[in-house]
This record gives sequence, C-alpha cells and structure tokens, in this order.
Amino acid sequence: AVVSTQSTGAVIVADSFNSRFKPITLDKPRCLLPLANKPLLDYTISHLVDNGFWDLILLSCAHSDQIDQHLSDTYGSDSRLTIRNIILNSDNVANLGDAMRELSVDGVIRGPFVLVTGDLVSNMDMRSAMEAHQRNKKRDRIERFIQWLEEAEEESSEDEDD
Repeated sequence: AVVSTQSTGAVIVADSFNSRFKPITLDKPRCLLPLANKPLLDYTISHLVDNGFWDLILLSCAHSDQIDQHLSDTYGSDSRLTIRNIILNSDNVANLGDAMRELSVDGVIRGPFVLVTGDLVSNMDMRSAMEAHQRNKKRDRIERFIQWLEEAEEESSEDEDD
C-alpha cells in the first residue's frame, strides 16, 4: 500500500543551533554552503520533492534574509511547490526544541510531519519509512501507553516503599 504524503508535510530546520562550522558560517548559513557548486538546501528540497513532499516549512533564525532570497530566486516560479520560510526570533530560540515549541504554539504544524535538517544530502526512500510509520502508528501508541502505565505503577510502588 502506498501512503500518500500529501497530508504529511516536511519541516526543514535551516539553523544548526551550534557553532561547529564557524568561522565559515559567520556570513552564510550552513544550509547555503555549496556542495558541488549547489547549496546543501537544494539537495534537501530535491530529496523531499522526490519523495512526494510538496508542502515544506522551512525554519530559519540566523541569516534568514539570505535563505529567503535563495528560496525566492530558486523556487519562486515553481507553482507545484509550497515553501513557507518561518523566521524565528533568535532571542527566543536557542535550540531545536525551542524552534519546535514555537511551531506548536503558533499552530503551524497540524498532523504528521517529517523533520529534516537543511543540510541533508540523502537518497533514502522516505516513502517506505512513512509506510512503516503508518503501519506501526496505532501499535506504537498502545505500546507507549502501556509503558507509561508501567512506569507510573513502578513510581507508585517506590513511593509506598518509602
């Protein structure tokens, strides 16, 4: 069974939230660094589109103006592709958890999504991963609930022992 990814969006995190590539990234975001004369972000977007993801959310903090310009110059005329560049205030966002919390609070993400970094270079078949996720989703939810109950029961019995 082929799982439609039309209702599943993809979130691309364009900010690495670290300084590993400094000083190279002082003036340019890591996702726009070239690999074979092509920005890494283009490989990421191409990979997602090849796997059926046409609705993309891109999160950017540092150098968001350069990312916005690149998206406009490169993908602005492609009417099939929707890319929303959500610029996060870097004063409020220090890590990936903060970024995801901002998306959740603002109601940007509704439903399942794939999360990737802006410098992803891959040829992984994401469709098979999505199919496995859909098959296991219900079972996993029940297993997580059972695990939560078992952990709560253990904590309760430890409290009684004290």
